[in-house]
Amino acid sequence: MFDGIAQAGGCNRLAEVMTMADPRAALDRMVEIFCAFWSRDPAVGRLNEAMVLDPEFAEAVRERNERRRRVSRCWSTASRARARRRRRARMPSI
Repeated sequence: MFDGIAQAGGCNRLAEVMTMADPRAALDRMVEIFCAFWSRDPAVGRLNEAMVLDPEFAEAVRERNERRRRVSRCWSTASRARARRRRRARMPSI
């Protein structure tokens, strides 16, 4: 169910974010994608409400949210590393 909602909401476009060289532009793009996803269908916004009624569903949503957090942390770490390498490459040799 979640994968279908994510696909319909355009979350598959997050793959392009992972390949962007500019971390600020990538973050802007990620925010655009998530804003479009959450505003596309009012039912998506009510997923958190459904968590109160169904503990099993709540656990599934929490697990999915945690995966998203891990991906964001990995992307952030990789973006910072790329930025450091670019800065070092521009530094003159001494």
